[in-house]
Amino acid sequence: YSRVEIIIKIKNLIVLLVINCLIFQSILQDWFPFFQIFDELVTIFLGIYYIGSIKEKIKKNQFSIIIISLIMIIIGVLGNIRFAYQTNISAILLDIFCFFKYIITFLGAMEFFKKNDNRINYYHFNFINHVLLEFEMVLISYI
Repeated sequence: YSRVEIIIKIKNLIVLLVINCLIFQSILQDWFPFFQIFDELVTIFLGIYYIGSIKEKIKKNQFSIIIISLIMIIIGVLGNIRFAYQTNISAILLDIFCFFKYIITFLGAMEFFKKNDNRINYYHFNFINHVLLEFEMVLISYI
C-alpha cells in the first residue's frame, strides 16, 4: 500500500468509528461518560468544517436549509416570548443549539464527504463494521 492509500483507509476507519459511536451512543454513554457529549463534539467539528469549507458562496439548497431553519428559530423564539413557555435564557439557547445540531451535522457531513474522497472499500467496510458490531454486542450483553 502506498502512504496515500493507508491514510485514506485510516480516515475511513475513523469515519466508520464515529458513525458507529453515534448510532450506539446511548449504550456507550452508560459505560464511558465521554460519550454523553460525543454528538455535540461531532456537531462542533462538522460546523467548524462547514464554515471553513465555504470559500465563496453557499449553494442554493444549503442556503434554503439555513434560511428555513432560521425562520423556524425566529418563530419559536417569538412564540416563547409571547406565551412565556421558557424564561431561562440558557435553556432557550440550549434548545436552539439542539435544533441546529442536526442541521449543522447534516451540512458539515455533506461537505466533508463531498470534499474528501471517502469511498470505502466494501470488504474493509464489512470487516470493520463486523468487528465494531461484535464489540457493541458485548457491551449490550452487559447491560
